[in-house]
Order: sequence, then structure tokens, then C-alpha cells
Amino acid sequence: MTNFDKVINRKNTNCIKWDIDKEDVIPMWVADMDFEAPEPIVEILKKKIEHKVYGYGLIPKEYYEAEIEWWEKKFLYKIEKEWISPTIGVIPAISAVIQSFSNAGDNIILLSPVYSHFIEIIENNDRNVIYSELEYEDKYEINYVDFEKKIIQNEVKIFILCNPHNPIGQIWSKEELEKLVKICERNEVLILSDEIHRDIVYSPHKHIPLISLGEEAQGISITFTAPSKTFNLAGLKVANIITVNENLKKIIDKKLLANEINQPNIFGIEALIKAYTECDVWLNELLDYLKNNIDFTLDYISKNIPQIKVLAPEATYLMWFDCQNVKMSSKSLAKYLLKKYKLRVNYGDIYGQGGEGYIRFNIACPKETLIKSLELFKIAIENIENEE
Repeated sequence: MTNFDKVINRKNTNCIKWDIDKEDVIPMWVADMDFEAPEPIVEILKKKIEHKVYGYGLIPKEYYEAEIEWWEKKFLYKIEKEWISPTIGVIPAISAVIQSFSNAGDNIILLSPVYSHFIEIIENNDRNVIYSELEYEDKYEINYVDFEKKIIQNEVKIFILCNPHNPIGQIWSKEELEKLVKICERNEVLILSDEIHRDIVYSPHKHIPLISLGEEAQGISITFTAPSKTFNLAGLKVANIITVNENLKKIIDKKLLANEINQPNIFGIEALIKAYTECDVWLNELLDYLKNNIDFTLDYISKNIPQIKVLAPEATYLMWFDCQNVKMSSKSLAKYLLKKYKLRVNYGDIYGQGGEGYIRFNIACPKETLIKSLELFKIAIENIENEE
């Protein structure tokens, strides 16, 4: 049984999450878990390190077999080895695909609020971001009329889909995905489906891989996966692109080679194999722990900070706090929390249209850390109201 309550000191390890601040700050921001990796992964990395030679590596057949096995086991869908393009990370891969299938000045559409790095890589590649803002009542809904209208008006070339959706933690249903595919197919829009959070899904919800919808989706889409969020392996630089359409895949593989991002880290290769073949039990335990953290957070805020509304995530370990009742912009609130209470969160503006008034809160940490962070958040909100 894994001890996820174990508090690990990550300070002074060149860790972005904990070392970006010189002072002692509780970091509840970046999507990085404060848990040790599963033991089978640790052991294979020790073995690799003890070999003491870290030269260029090959990608063995076991790597492809592990990815194929994971899809079949977790999503009841069989992929082929010929569809898999190994790479160093989802974001570098999406950037390469943007370069392959669009030109500077072209328009790329997002359902917002959405993962901030999508916005950054679009702009860094000299493309334009087009937002189709999600609508919220009891849950987030896609405005399909607005989505297609924006595509047509702006001659959109690419749609980047976040599935499951970060930061709102929502699973897209088969029906929702099919509608998006239909719109993109008739308007000749390529879909890039980022499915990096596919394994962090809470019962009874199920992740639906876009390509599992059939030939129409397969013909116009490219899927991106990685073990990094699931097993906390972001620093090992390993990911995969899954492309069924042969013509698209030839172009992608050429671009990966040109950009020299077609060879994952030698440690990442070994870690992926172990993750997808020997770490099911660990993942099930992790999901139980994360769900308990979510439930604790929902209960704590409901009882102690009722002016903050929280969406219960169906997926991811990221919680989306509605702070619109706080008389402060989300960016000002995040700065206030950091400066006065040494609590770092992500403010909603960075996630594009629809993000203002929200903050993103990462609950993938030991319960002790979570409690401290929520207590600080409670005091901060109370003090803001008292200052009014």
C-alpha cells in the first residue's frame, strides 16, 4: 500500500514547483504531484543509473507494446504500432504539429478557459488564438453554434482539444466529441487531441479517446499522450503521438526528425514501459487518494468559505475555484495569496476567455499540505472581506 501521506521535501532540488520561490511557499499551482513515483519505475531507473553509461538509446519493441497494452487495458481500444510516434513531450509535439499543418498568421481555435500552454505555443509560433468560450451553468457546455461560426469567420486551420479538459477537470462525452468532429470535418479543420490527463479520471466517469469514435475522427485528428501526469514523470521527457491517418503521420514524423524531438530520454523510455505494465495497483491507489483530497476540499470550502464555489472535477487533480464573489480580480487574488500568505496558485486569466474570476488549485499533495493550504486560503478570504 503506497503511503501518499508521506511529506517529501522538494526544496533545493531545482524543482519548478517548489524552488521558483526563494521563500517557503506552499505551491498549489503547476500540474506536478508531490508523490514518489511507483516503485517499479524507481527500481528500473536505479538499474539504468547503476549501469553508469548513458549514451544514445534505441526504442525497444517493449516500448510500443506497453503503449498498445495500456490503451487496450484502460480504454478498451486497440491501437497499432505503426500509429505511434515517440517524442520528448506533449507540448513540443503539439508545437511541431502546428508548424507542420499551418502557417504564420493562421488561426487556431480553443475551447476556453483552457490550458495556458496551448495559448503560448500558438502565439510563439506566430499563429493567432481564436476562443470559443465554454458556457457554464451546472457544468461547462460547448456552444457549438459559436464554435462553428468562429471557425468559418476566421478560416481556422487547427482545433486543439483538451480531453480531459484542463483547468475545469471535465470529461467530454461521446456525443460532445462526435459533434466537434462533425463540425471540424465539414470545415476541414485538423484536431489535435491532448489526452495527457486521460488516466486521472474518477468513477463513474470514463475517458473516451477521440480516435475511438471511428474513421471520421481518425482521418482528421492527431492524439498526444504521455505517462507524465499519471505517474509524475514530467522531468523524464517521454510522450507519444498517435496518428491513424498515414498521410498525416508521414508529415509528422518528418517534422519530429527535423526538430530532433523524435527520441525520448533513455530514462523516460524505461519508465514508460514499467508504468504501463506494472503500475496499475499504484494508479488505483493514487486515484482513491486524489478523490479523497477532492472530497475533503469540496467539504472544507463548502463549510468554511461558502462564498467560493468549486466545481467537482470528473478528471485531473486540478480544481477550478470560482472566486467571483471575492471583490478582487483573480490575478490580484493570486498575488495577494502569494505575497501575504505564501500560497501560490494559478489565476484564471492565463487560461483565456472565461478564466477571469477563477483560480486553479492543485490537490495532488499529501493531506497535511492540502489542509495547510486550505487554512491559509480561508484566512486570506476572511481578511479580504474584513478589509472591505
